[in-house]
Amino acid sequence: YRVPERYAWNVGHSSGTPFFDASNFVYDSATACRIYRDGSQVVVYPIAGCTSAAGAITNIGKKGYYRTGAQASTAKYADILEITTSAIETSSGNYRGSGYSVRCVKE
Repeated sequence: YRVPERYAWNVGHSSGTPFFDASNFVYDSATACRIYRDGSQVVVYPIAGCTSAAGAITNIGKKGYYRTGAQASTAKYADILEITTSAIETSSGNYRGSGYSVRCVKE
């Protein structure tokens, strides 16, 4: 297992090898999670919020942030997957010092 690379979720990027396809994510309001289903594969992504770089706990139940193994354009930023009840997107402007969830993928 490993932390996924920058393009793992195939969201908003035209290059890289996708591990997941965003069209397979469904929001489950009973659990406040995004659930990925592809055949027999099921992966649950809680919308758990994060701990900001300043130490505040934020966005619980509103946003979920999942770390990739990629550094963004500058050393202080990281690429992440961001999920909400209505959207899934990647972002590269997030501080590496923030506490985000990690969902490893199998090699």
